[in-house]
Amino acid sequence: MHPAVEVLQIGCGTHARASTRPFVETLPELRALAREALHGNGMGSNASQTKAADTAVCRQEADRIEFAWKELGRGLWLADPVPEEVLEILQSCPNLECMVVPRLSEDNIITHLAPIVSNTMPRLSHLDLHHLNYRPLGILHLIQSCKDLTSLHVGRPQSRPPQLMDALVSGHGHSLQSIHIQMFNKLSSPELNLILSCCRGLKELLALRKDYYYPNRWNPAIMTPMLSTEDMVMVPEEPGWGCKNLKTLELCYSGMDTTFGIPEVLWRQIGQLPKLKHLCLQRHEISEGIAAQERESVRQAVYSWMALPDLRRMELRGVNAFMDERLFDEVMKQWPQLEWRRVDHD
Repeated sequence: MHPAVEVLQIGCGTHARASTRPFVETLPELRALAREALHGNGMGSNASQTKAADTAVCRQEADRIEFAWKELGRGLWLADPVPEEVLEILQSCPNLECMVVPRLSEDNIITHLAPIVSNTMPRLSHLDLHHLNYRPLGILHLIQSCKDLTSLHVGRPQSRPPQLMDALVSGHGHSLQSIHIQMFNKLSSPELNLILSCCRGLKELLALRKDYYYPNRWNPAIMTPMLSTEDMVMVPEEPGWGCKNLKTLELCYSGMDTTFGIPEVLWRQIGQLPKLKHLCLQRHEISEGIAAQERESVRQAVYSWMALPDLRRMELRGVNAFMDERLFDEVMKQWPQLEWRRVDHD
């Protein structure tokens, strides 16, 4: 039915407008649009096919079908679906590469997705599960059913799926390039370190929720996993983190010696990421240390990272109250290409 569909988003969360028509009634129209976008409208013109695909966006009217083709025959979005019809479509998309699973249908869909993915979707490489709340085992089974994930977006589960990170690293550690952990404070520090140590092809790790305040105060403990010094264990075959291709790192650290703004064991690990371009580092604890020690640790960290040839953007959170302003001026003078954002707790 849809052999050329490569991107499918099932539902659109709070951004979707509810259709007044049952999904089962819109399915024939959806199939017709698919045929037109994939095979033309009988006029034999590529331009007309492209126009048909570009204009098939029906979000303006609530009584219209809510779907859109992103590119010719490559992307399909469905809103307010009936689970049976969604599963029917999924079984007919063998070339699917990207799938976003909604919260609104998880009770009826998530338990059935794993066997469909395993049996019919060998190319599925991007999985977005950040809407899911209540089916941790379904999340685990879905990840296990994929062949070679390159991108994973996960978050929100009420309980931590057992062996989730073990399954992720053992099954996809060789292929993963991007991990986005959103609103997932159930993820433990050892699991976070496992990702950094074993996913050697990783290019992007986003594990910091930056838009929570309580009240007028940064509170990264809400929905954010945190890394602790005691869990930064060196892997036997290679010292330090194994993700030497990492380009973007957003991370919150906690449970460390609070007499130092940025502990040495952490800034040295970051300094060994030769391709790092964007760094956002959040310190959780409010300082209990001596300002002079805080300043020196931040200075050592920053100058260590300035040796990274590709570093272009740096954001430090929670340590700037103890940072010598002269350090900022020195760094900006020597590395004018660097974008340095400083954000504090208060």
